[in-house]
Formats: sequence, structure tokens, C-alpha cells
Amino acid sequence: MNNAMNFMREHVDPYTRIHYVIPKGGKQPNVVPEDATVWYYFRHRTPDSVWDTFSRAREAAKGAALQTDTTVTERIMSGSWPINGNKELALLVDKNIKLVGMPKWSEADQAFARAYQKSMGREITGMDTEVEPIGVSRQGSSSNDAGDVTWQVPDVRLSFPSKPSGALAGHHWSAGIAPATPLAHKGIAAGSKVIAASLIEMMVDPAAVATIKADFAKQLAAFPPWKSFIPPDAVPPIELNIEEMGRYREKLKPYEYDPSSKQTYLEFLKVQYPPAMPDSAIGKASNEVAGHSGGESR
Repeated sequence: MNNAMNFMREHVDPYTRIHYVIPKGGKQPNVVPEDATVWYYFRHRTPDSVWDTFSRAREAAKGAALQTDTTVTERIMSGSWPINGNKELALLVDKNIKLVGMPKWSEADQAFARAYQKSMGREITGMDTEVEPIGVSRQGSSSNDAGDVTWQVPDVRLSFPSKPSGALAGHHWSAGIAPATPLAHKGIAAGSKVIAASLIEMMVDPAAVATIKADFAKQLAAFPPWKSFIPPDAVPPIELNIEEMGRYREKLKPYEYDPSSKQTYLEFLKVQYPPAMPDSAIGKASNEVAGHSGGESR
């Protein structure tokens, strides 16, 4: 099946994403396993294209079974439609973003941002102080289970300032530093104010709600009716990562924060804030292995 899918990559559009891993592939090279398992992700910008890619993979699996005189079964563990953002709701939220404004970064916050960016070998700009202009939120190659919700009710993506720019990649340790700092607390507070202000505005202004509903109805009319990708008899894969979490749970306990503590998380960890300005890009250097920067996103 994997051979067929890799050949198929030459016959899909550029927005198609096909990822796979073999969780169960046998125990010994010279022994054909009794059974084997391959796990796939299929991603695209549109729901029809997601299902089309999955359907082609399903046929590839059947073909592989015919070639090897075996049988094949499948299990759909999850499935999400792409994000469907609503312009009228976004305009209302944007108005309240401008009302709330950016957090007031302290000199310590800016010093942390500059030290972080130098450590990652990035341009040193510190924390942004101006609200970014509103933009169109387009579905990329990622997936999100909130996507299905956005086809039931109007939705908007709200990104609040909570970290400096300069992470080496998205799913990476360098992107997980700022949440432990005061930056994240200030950003969450600003984002919460925007959400609260937007909700209050919709509660007191029925005309605004009517405009958003009308825009949402117009959006839905331009697409096929929503239908869940997940079969009604599907069993949630709650067994996933049990072994992995069991391996790390005890090791993580020393870093668990007591929310009733009067200390900040950094004080609890005994970490200096802000850190001293590094002499070089030590964060980037620590990520490089044998001359290859594995976390670098290009």
C-alpha cells in the first residue's frame, strides 16, 4: 500500500498532504508478519479533496491486499473538515482587538524577547507593540478538530500576542518556552478581554448578530452540506499514547505547577527572568546535530 501511495504523490495537487507511519510491521526481517498496521493522515484545504484522497488510499489498500493474497480492514479514528472563518464576525472581533490594544510589555519582557531571538539566531526585534491588521484566515496543510464546529456556527481565529518571534519551528521545543513566562499571561489577559468585549457587543446589538448570521448562511450555501467524516459506529482511540504518557508521567511530576502557589512558574523552577543576553546563538547551536538543523522549518 505504501508503495502505491508514494506513487500517488505524483498525481495529487500541491495542497494534498499524505503522512504515514507503521506502528506494527513485524518482528524479524525474514519472517512475514501475521498482520501489519499502517496509520495515515490525509489533509487538504477542502472537505471534498480530503475525502477523495482517503478514498484513493482505501482503493490502494484493497489493491495491496489483492497483490499479497491477504485481507485488509480499516479504522477511521478521526476526521475534521477544514476551518470555515466568518468575515462579519472577524470584523466585529477586530474592532474590539483595536479597543483592547496590545499588552504593556515591561523592560524585562523585551529583554527576554531579545535574548530569546539572539539565542535562536534570529533577527532581534523584541516584542511587537502594534496590533496586526486583520487578514483572511486560510486553511493550510494542517488540521484541527475545531474545523467541524466552524460549519455549525460562525467562527473566527483570534491570535493573541504571547511569545516573541524566532522559534526554529512550530512543533518544537523552541516554541514551548514563552508559555512559562509573563508574556503568555499578559497575552491571554488581552485575548480574554477581546472575547469578553465581543460577546457583550453581540448581546446588546441584535443587528450585529443578524449580519453575522446572514453572512454565515451565505457561506454555507457555497459549499456542500456538512457531513462528518467519522462513521457513527467509530470508537474513540483513547488507547493512543497510554504507553508514551506512562513512560514520562513520573518524570514530568517535578515540573507540575501548583496553581494555588503564590510563586510564578519561573520562580517555582528557579529560573531567572529575564535571562542574560547570550553571546551567540546557543539555542540554535544546541539544535544542530552533525551539521543538520533538524528543527529548522524551510
